[in-house]
Amino acid sequence: MEPKTPNKKETNNHNRRDLWQNVFLAVGAIVLIVMITQLDFAQVWSGLRHAGYWFFAVVALWAFLYLFNTAASRESAFLICPTTLFSKKACRAKT
Repeated sequence: MEPKTPNKKETNNHNRRDLWQNVFLAVGAIVLIVMITQLDFAQVWSGLRHAGYWFFAVVALWAFLYLFNTAASRESAFLICPTTLFSKKACRAKT
């Protein structure tokens, strides 16, 4: 089966979506930089010491749940098709 070639409207929608993704990425990066510059690292270290080993338990639980959620997602099922991580078109025929 031949791959479908996108028409002009689909290409414009794709370009617009890419533009908005880049805008939100830039805004998020700027906000993250501002937040990091406003951090009091002594207070963060004190909080981590107070949390103790529970901090690592929470991070491990988050990582476990994140991996399972990612594996369950159809769009990011790179565990089934490793090339999906780099190219969404590579394994479309197999799924």
